[in-house]
Amino acid sequence: MGWRRFLKWMSDSAGPRASAGRWSCAAVFEPLEPRLLLAGDLPSITLIEADNRGLIVLTASASLSASTVNSASVEVSTAGADQIFGTSDDALVSRSVEYNASTRQVRISANVAADARYRVR
Repeated sequence: MGWRRFLKWMSDSAGPRASAGRWSCAAVFEPLEPRLLLAGDLPSITLIEADNRGLIVLTASASLSASTVNSASVEVSTAGADQIFGTSDDALVSRSVEYNASTRQVRISANVAADARYRVR
């Protein structure tokens, strides 16, 4: 229950009632947004190898769906003029993404200048 609803509930004349030292009131149920629950052994990244030129190799703990590992699902960006990630001047860079199912490795080659700071998501 949110604090505003709680305050209304507390001030409502039909709010909680004390009986034998216990409070009682009608239950309030609020719908939640749709959620996707994940369970089981989900793959995780167990090894990250990256260099200062935009070459990144990620090794997964389990097989990934090859059709979902591509340049649309992997983002590489550089910090903008302010050198802070997550601000409006960040720039996505071109990249190629390859997945090797036998080694469970994702290889990302990004177009990043040597020694530039970059972020992979």
